[in-house]
Formats: sequence, structure tokens, C-alpha cells
Amino acid sequence: MKAALSVQPLVETEYRDWAGVVAASPDGSPYATSAYLDALCRSAGGRFRILGLRRGEELLGGVPLYETATAAGPAVGPRLLLYYLGPVLRRFDSKYPSQQTARTLELLGAIADAVEALGFAKVVLK
Repeated sequence: MKAALSVQPLVETEYRDWAGVVAASPDGSPYATSAYLDALCRSAGGRFRILGLRRGEELLGGVPLYETATAAGPAVGPRLLLYYLGPVLRRFDSKYPSQQTARTLELLGAIADAVEALGFAKVVLK
């Protein structure tokens, strides 16, 4: 039986592992890196966190969240200089596309549930 998925904010010491996932994933881009998000927050305001998706100790992916304050409450979404903001997932070796799709849907569902539980006023991912 495989371990359950967990989604938790990454701590700074885990950003190197995150950078490896971003670099290896077809979903990855410089916009998803902690270095880019940190520089953006220092220059444009806002704050960021990266939700890491794990099965046991293995980092399978996650989602970077760029947060800003709005009248309705905290919101997550892209902005100028941060057009792409969305989940980054590892790919699994499989000769069956249906297995790849099933894993992707499982991981995206766990991320969606975790983001929803944070209670943002608005979430836009691209």
C-alpha cells in the first residue's frame, strides 16, 4: 500500500529540493523558483510560499503561491513579471498514458484541496 499524499508549505531549507523538481518538470519555469519569487516580493511587495506535495519523504511537486492583500482578503495569482503561476509536478515513467493521467489527477486534486483549505478570497493559477 502506498503512503498518503501530504501538502505542506516548504521551509527555506527545502528550496533546493524544490528547485530540482522545477528544473526536471515540463511544468517548471523560472517563475516557480523561490529565488524569483523572493526577488519579486522584495521589489513589488506581496509574499510567497511554496506548497510541497509529498508521498512519504519524496517531493512529487507542489505549487508556488504569490499572495497579495485585497479588500476581500488575501488573494493568490499572477501579476506583471509573474505571468505563469501554477502547479509543478514530477513526471513518472510509465508506458501507459492512463497511469500518467491518473497520477497527475491525484496530485492536482491534493494540491487543489490544500489551496482551498487555506481560505483565500481569490485564487488564479495559470
